[in-house]
Amino acid sequence: MVYGTFNDSLDITPTVTLSDSLSGVDSGMTTVTLDTYGIRQGTTIPLYTLPLGSHTLIVTASDMAGNTGTQTVIFQTTTSIESLQALVTRFKNAGWIDNEGIANSLQSKLTTINLADFVSEVQAQSGKHISSQAAGYLLRDAQYLLSKK
Repeated sequence: MVYGTFNDSLDITPTVTLSDSLSGVDSGMTTVTLDTYGIRQGTTIPLYTLPLGSHTLIVTASDMAGNTGTQTVIFQTTTSIESLQALVTRFKNAGWIDNEGIANSLQSKLTTINLADFVSEVQAQSGKHISSQAAGYLLRDAQYLLSKK
């Protein structure tokens, strides 16, 4: 089942509700995986930490009688100018961009859709006023948008 497409500036929190009216759910046997990595139920996942594209969330559960069932949810992550703007704000608030002037300059470049200058500034500030991790996410998204032009 395809669940939808989400901007990578959003977070998701997979919530799993299980029921079995006969033998009961064996909650110790429930697993949740996202792209083959196990995750804990209720864990918030910042979508920018996932590669852009298709993702598979799989829930496998068993009942006390040993029967097993699986539900698969496929969703897409994408980006946009608005998503990049939200990420710049998020990274500034988290301290990953530690200079207000640089954050404002990046937002200005996004407002005028000047992605080439945005990329240049992020590259120049990576490891300085923009953490290498944040720069990696911003550059990935900007390069994706540039490739779509």
